Amino acid sequence: MKKKVFSRYISLLIFISVLCNIFVWQPLVRYSRNGEWADLKSEQYNFMIEYPAHWILSTYGDRGSKGNQYARAYIRDGSSFGIYIYQHQMQNANLHDTVQWWKLEAYPLEKPIRWPHEFEERTVGENDYYALYHSYILGDYKLYIQTYFVAHNDNIYAISLKCNDNEIEQCHQEAFDRMLTSFRFLDEE
Repeated sequence: MKKKVFSRYISLLIFISVLCNIFVWQPLVRYSRNGEWADLKSEQYNFMIEYPAHWILSTYGDRGSKGNQYARAYIRDGSSFGIYIYQHQMQNANLHDTVQWWKLEAYPLEKPIRWPHEFEERTVGENDYYALYHSYILGDYKLYIQTYFVAHNDNIYAISLKCNDNEIEQCHQEAFDRMLTSFRFLDEE
């Protein structure tokens, strides 16, 4: 009888601690602006980027993820928000090539809404790499996507933020901007 009561007491304590972790501690950490940052360093794909250390990191090899063969990393905070990093080898690649690769091979769109007619020229990374930028809402899913395209030494890259359209305010734009600022190529170190 005492073992049964003790077992229920322990189970209740574990349940309460799990609930506290989910509803009290995680939200405090998830939105911390002064949190720790970690490095994703890929010598195989020649890039490094910083990301919030408490976020979830998934990396992929040459076969990519099951949804896209060019995906090299997926960084997320545990919600529907996420940042993908795509890479593909292409000789003498330039920024125009990145967009064509993206549209035709990497992420062909069936039903884009508000597809931009022109891409904006921007810079990303510690060394101000030239990049092309665009954002759009994808189809019926109402998926908000921002993507930066970079070409470097026979490689093309896409760094893409994705979240539900109704959660744009929770897309961690400040964290994404810091990640873009930290992006660099390892052969330049």
